Amino acid sequence: MNQIKAFFIRKAVDKQLKSERNAQLPSLKSVKNLVVLIDHKQLPKLDDLRNFLNQKFPGAGSIFLVALSKPTENNFSDEKVRLIGERDFSIFGKLKNETLKALLTQKAELLLDLSIDSSLLGNYLLASKNAGFKVGFRSDSEVHVDLMLKMPHTADEQEFLSVFWNYYLKLNGENND
Repeated sequence: MNQIKAFFIRKAVDKQLKSERNAQLPSLKSVKNLVVLIDHKQLPKLDDLRNFLNQKFPGAGSIFLVALSKPTENNFSDEKVRLIGERDFSIFGKLKNETLKALLTQKAELLLDLSIDSSLLGNYLLASKNAGFKVGFRSDSEVHVDLMLKMPHTADEQEFLSVFWNYYLKLNGENND
């Protein structure tokens, strides 16, 4: 990524981190908008992730934000999946994709960061997305989330989701046994 663009994106992430947030844990039935952040490498697992979330949050709309590590053609046709890459930003790190701007400002009750790799664009999305409650699994995303669930490096997305679901039930006062 261009050094100037990276500098300004980092600056935007830092600005978001300095702003105050009031985390609001949604109840089991109040999740209507769910956003999941993943890496481009995790796209083959998309159907499994979507099935798990649809089962646990029936009726909720799930949007997947995919942070691209390198420029690729955006030929993905699923309207519930948004590929975000360097091309979506101006040279000064301003988001120039209007659809993505609208998506980031739209309120979601819950954001799950399932990304495995730390990336500047992933951190930007995590910091910028308007969400009531944010959950992460990477130790470097700790400053961006409301609940950090530390997992072994060998854990996969299904393990992340299982651990998340158990904690989510406990936080909502539900018995998951």
